[in-house]
Amino acid sequence: MERRLPKLKNNIDIPVIIFEGEKELKECDTVKEAAYWLRDHIGHKFLRFKVISEGIRHGNPYDYNGVTYYFTSDPEAVKRRWDGE
Repeated sequence: MERRLPKLKNNIDIPVIIFEGEKELKECDTVKEAAYWLRDHIGHKFLRFKVISEGIRHGNPYDYNGVTYYFTSDPEAVKRRWDGE
């Protein structure tokens, strides 16, 4: 199953959708919003900016307490942010 990608809303923010396995949990307008939401959802005290960035950039999953999270973003946002365009 292919996970849904969020739509780019502006040229600054990187939208993120957080999945638990194949189940969509939350669509966020920014990586910051996603990091705060994920922190509260898993009950952890630290923000997971790197985990989310690696997830949307390279497709890396994040495993926490036996649950696997995935992150998607608009490919154009990823290209602009990490590929320098």
